[in-house]
Amino acid sequence: MKATKGEEALQLEHVIGGRRILYGHPSQYNLIVHAVGSVCVISDLKDPNKQTYLRKHSEFITSIAVSENFIATGQVGNRGERYPSAPVCVWNIKNHQLQYLFEKHITGVTSLCFSPDEHFLVSGGDDSHVCIWDLKTGKILSYFKANHPVTAVAIQVIQAGNTQPLQVGRGMATFSKGTFPTYRLFAASGDKFQCMDVAFDVSSQSYMLGKSESAGMPSLGFYRGYPACSVIGDEIFSGTDSGEIVVYSIAHKVYRMHKRVCSGAVLSFAGGKMTPDQFEVVVGGNHGALVFVEGRDTNYLIKDAIDLPCEGDVTCISKSENESFLVQTSKGILYRVARSPEHKGAYVPKVILSSSPLLIHSISTHPTDKEIFSCATSTHSSIWDLNSYQMLANFPATGNSEVTALKMGIVPFRQGKEGGGSGGVLVQTEAVLTGHKDGNVVVLDASKGEVLWKINAHRGATTAIDAGQGLVITGGEDGVVRCWSGRTQENLSEFREHNKPVSTVLIDNTNSRLAHSCSIDKTVATYDLQEEKKVSAHISYNELFKSMTQRPDGEKELITGSSTGQISVWDYDAPDAVFTFSTGVPINSVAISPSGKYLAAATENGDANVYDLRNFKIVLPPASVLRAIRSAPKPTLAPPILTPSFTSGGLGHSAPARAIVWSQDEKQIISVGEDCGIFIWNFYA
Repeated sequence: MKATKGEEALQLEHVIGGRRILYGHPSQYNLIVHAVGSVCVISDLKDPNKQTYLRKHSEFITSIAVSENFIATGQVGNRGERYPSAPVCVWNIKNHQLQYLFEKHITGVTSLCFSPDEHFLVSGGDDSHVCIWDLKTGKILSYFKANHPVTAVAIQVIQAGNTQPLQVGRGMATFSKGTFPTYRLFAASGDKFQCMDVAFDVSSQSYMLGKSESAGMPSLGFYRGYPACSVIGDEIFSGTDSGEIVVYSIAHKVYRMHKRVCSGAVLSFAGGKMTPDQFEVVVGGNHGALVFVEGRDTNYLIKDAIDLPCEGDVTCISKSENESFLVQTSKGILYRVARSPEHKGAYVPKVILSSSPLLIHSISTHPTDKEIFSCATSTHSSIWDLNSYQMLANFPATGNSEVTALKMGIVPFRQGKEGGGSGGVLVQTEAVLTGHKDGNVVVLDASKGEVLWKINAHRGATTAIDAGQGLVITGGEDGVVRCWSGRTQENLSEFREHNKPVSTVLIDNTNSRLAHSCSIDKTVATYDLQEEKKVSAHISYNELFKSMTQRPDGEKELITGSSTGQISVWDYDAPDAVFTFSTGVPINSVAISPSGKYLAAATENGDANVYDLRNFKIVLPPASVLRAIRSAPKPTLAPPILTPSFTSGGLGHSAPARAIVWSQDEKQIISVGEDCGIFIWNFYA
């Protein structure tokens, strides 16, 4: 399929990500709502190919609330603006359109809650403000300032209304008669838990916020904060940062009981099966604690408790189908927790989605399997399936040293001989190679996660890795490039041509005797590995090279991307770049397509751009490219022929894109970034 003029040649297919915030829909149990950077994503658990992207925020989303018909999202405060604000967006869940944009908070939104009848939305913020928004009029009803940053808010109907429409004269406004619902609002800030009523005032014909009162929580000893609260039935449950739940009667505004349920803070709640005599409450806490409490009023007992395997904090819980619960953790893992007949009706967790909770700095495709790719954060390397979007394996960093570089490859390994070396049977093994901050390079079996071998490669961090032809090439923070034998792990050669950290190392894709490197010292070097000498060098006076790739066709040129936004093409025999142009945006990563026709670039502003190398036409530029194009030794760039929506107010990373790769069939591009997201794009050439 070819994209014609006006079509998007690069379309966002799927987003994997979401740090701590994920909620299920209250009735459509297959829908989940989560945040990836500044993008709100609606995903279908039954169909991973169905995703909807809601984008209006300019900063990371920090809070989400989901009702039957609406989604509310809040963000951190805008950085770098003279008058900062942290807007709240309300979306229509049916047509995915922005319904309202509320602006009152300044530094960040910490909590959101809809009233049960969707009349009001309550928001709390780091600026200590609690705001009540009227969803009937789209205006703020009232707000007040607490003594401390607000950590949790909740609202419940305490008196149902009974209104009927009343037409007054022809062509005149429609009023209502009868009674109006009354609401009770709760807000936690610091060690205070406050409540106030929102009632209809007949004289002003509008809702008014009543006087704030202390909820009268008991003294629990030392200072207690309230990180979470939730309305369940006619009671409100609040959690303390010391592991207690506190139960409060909404109707009577009376404290009922408290109970310690976990060792860390209580961070989330959800209601389960409810009868007039008994409520089931699910409590989430630090370190993977999930506690099931049953009871009523002053008598609640712990019926079950499990520790989730990931040990991440339980940040969100949502009721789901068949009396199960969706449980999101700070480690980026979503569990479905349900009763298991095989375990005598006890609750058992099952992983249904995984994502990275940390910045993703590296990505590598499998050398032979087109459906597999690998990513790396500072603490883990992981393997993913491009079809199901599921994490297949997750390997923690060995030796507690940060992961700084990543490569998937085929390496030789002698089975039956620990650590490689001589002896044993030599086999070609699919491996994940990781470089570490302490200078080590660790080679892991991609299928088992076992350490095949490990070498100390550099003083300082290992910043670049490549593997192939039985060799492993590494580049380090010390500026040194080293070549290692995959069979014996011996250091075959080393090159000290750089005086700053090495950004990329490559084994030549045609001649395995040659290797290439680039560095932020503004140099590109080519080495003869057998002769152990440098055979060519390229120097730029204004480009700090962040990434490099090699064309598989034509003259096999090297292509570099720099922190100044320049993309340059280097020929082996020519000292100067044979072609160069400026994108106007710093480049963090470049990748050549398998056919050599297209170049993908990941940029500092979060975009993934694609360039046509056959005639040096920009296929997918941001608008800023037009203002930044300059003359070049070869024919100048033609005007852009396509402008995709993701670069003109559409979807892209919410933070710098750190790395980018092509799928082997050239139909997809995968980019990763500082927003912890993995973005999978369909490419139509």
